[in-house]
Amino acid sequence: MRATLSTQAGYWRLPIALRWQLVLLGAAVVGLIVVSNGFLRESLQADRGRVAQETEQREQLELLRDVQKAVRDYRLWLIEAAAQGQLNPLPTSSAWLEQARTTLDANLDKLATFDAVAAAEVRRATAGLDGVASRALQARDANGGGAAQQQLRAAGQRLARVDATLEQRVADQRAAVEAVAGSAVQVTDRAIERSWWTMLGASAVAIVLVLLILQSTLPALRKTIDAIDELVRGHFEAPLPPIARDELGEVARGLRNFRDNARQLEVLATTDALTELGTRLEMQQVLDKCLDEMRDGRVAAALLFMDLDQFKSVNDALGHSAGDRYLQEVARRLRRALPHVALISRISGDEFGVLIRELADTDGIREVSERAVRAIADAFSHNCLLEGQPVAISASIGIAIAQRDGWSGDVLLARAEAAMYAAKGDGRGQHRYYDPAMTDGVRDQLAIGGALRRAIADNNLRMVFQPIVDATTLELVGAEALVRWTDPELGVVNPERFVPIAEETQIIVELGEWVMHAVGKQLAQWREAGLSLCPVAVNIGARHFADHSLLQTLTDVLGSYSLPPDALELEITESAVVRNPERSIELMHAIRARGVRLSLDDFGTGYSSLAYLQRFPLDKLKVDQSFVKRVAESADSDNIVAATIGLAQRLGLTTVGEGVESHAVLRRLQAHQCDLIQGYFTGRPMPAEDFSEWLVAQRQPDSIAV
Repeated sequence: MRATLSTQAGYWRLPIALRWQLVLLGAAVVGLIVVSNGFLRESLQADRGRVAQETEQREQLELLRDVQKAVRDYRLWLIEAAAQGQLNPLPTSSAWLEQARTTLDANLDKLATFDAVAAAEVRRATAGLDGVASRALQARDANGGGAAQQQLRAAGQRLARVDATLEQRVADQRAAVEAVAGSAVQVTDRAIERSWWTMLGASAVAIVLVLLILQSTLPALRKTIDAIDELVRGHFEAPLPPIARDELGEVARGLRNFRDNARQLEVLATTDALTELGTRLEMQQVLDKCLDEMRDGRVAAALLFMDLDQFKSVNDALGHSAGDRYLQEVARRLRRALPHVALISRISGDEFGVLIRELADTDGIREVSERAVRAIADAFSHNCLLEGQPVAISASIGIAIAQRDGWSGDVLLARAEAAMYAAKGDGRGQHRYYDPAMTDGVRDQLAIGGALRRAIADNNLRMVFQPIVDATTLELVGAEALVRWTDPELGVVNPERFVPIAEETQIIVELGEWVMHAVGKQLAQWREAGLSLCPVAVNIGARHFADHSLLQTLTDVLGSYSLPPDALELEITESAVVRNPERSIELMHAIRARGVRLSLDDFGTGYSSLAYLQRFPLDKLKVDQSFVKRVAESADSDNIVAATIGLAQRLGLTTVGEGVESHAVLRRLQAHQCDLIQGYFTGRPMPAEDFSEWLVAQRQPDSIAV
């Protein structure tokens, strides 16, 4: 029911002309089908009459043949009887004669039902034959067969004439049957021919009407298809077909709605709702178009990538609403300061892009860029008022020159952004032009980071151990575990190269866990070999120290390798603990509660906060090698080292001097009463096999008994 209603509703939405054409098409087809059916019905009725007639004719033919056969059988008896001169070869001749006559009479009765004339003729011809036959039989018995033979021959001749008559009637009947059959074939052929021509006419009319319908609908359909193609290509100004009361009109209405929605989406995608500037998408589109024009040598272009220096502080201090007003004020000042640039857009967050397009060469566009930077600086030179407070505006700007620095919008944006980060590294309010070295480091970082992660997963790192000895007796009291890496493609990768990259990403956590398990496994092997263990220090990166998995990893290493807690020592840096001092202190107490010692590494190179130093639950303080190496030649370094050692001793911390490479440095550390030393002077980092010899040779009193 719903399908019927839908079809009716669809029909009444068609144009009037098209509806009339469809009605005419249907009427013509139905009329021709009716005519064709009439012809076929007439043919079928004629066929049924002719079939009945042919059946009757064939029945008559069969009866004539039966009568003819009976006559011939009768004649045969007479001829043979006459030929033989006696009737002895036909036993019980009277009985046979009666049977032949009975059969003939029965067939003549049937024949009389549809051909009384023929039946009457046969009856007359055969009348008296029974008497002739009987008398012939009696004569045979009385006076011999001569007279009987003559009588029988005469009877046979009469039957021959009857047989000839019947033969003619059979031939006439056969001709009548064939005539009826031929007539039926002719009538059927004529009916089929007329039906074929009728259907051909119906098809021709249908084709003509379909062509008329297509002629009226194809132009509108073509316009609709062209409009769809233009809309798909993003040409929203293309003409659309008129809205009519038909299915194509519904399509046209849908296309108009689609175009209006697409325009709105395009506006949303290319216009920032907050600042009413362009978006990153619009910047990419305009950049690509500008670069196409540059291939013809007509223009030069530069992209300024700008990042606000204080936006996060504004958001944190005054709230996001104030931050939005701050961005709006920046956009207003940029539009006012740069009225003639190709495009100003808000790339994301607090990042803005300025596209400069001029009829100039590379040197000329650089000069125009400098003028734009000065205009931006002038526009930002006055504070803006937010929540009743004056807030300064400053930005770091990276500049990429089109064609020289990139031939695509994405590449140019990325390189201008890299230059911006370089400018931000130089300080606030600076600008830098892109240099390939800015992205070479990023590519190197990506390559090393990926290879390092594979090396950790494939267990392709190795550990070395550097001895830590008593500064007075030079006896072995511990070691620092250091990781080394040789990559199949990169070769030997220096720790100063891959550790900072790992520290910038989550890889440092994976690396730290691998090192802790490797050290735990090596300590277990030394213990199984019967060697005395000394504490081995493991460096913990800042990200690893802040990760919640550190304490669990430490517990797993001690438990998995059945190590005493004082077999491990964790080295952390000042930068790792001052990021979140309260959590750091809580974590350090938890580590100390497990019996693991803590060392503060590279003291003096970071914050060096004495307030935090007295709160941290530390065991050792390692004086950075940048001071230790110069104690013998620099009075300032010597005084710093002496003060650091004195401070640590007053706080109850064991001091370790790093980077001891000469006897003179050793003497100065001994003079300042440094507890332990570490450096090339006492031992370079060595593989576990070589360090095992130290464990065998040294009989230090501080060795760990297990």
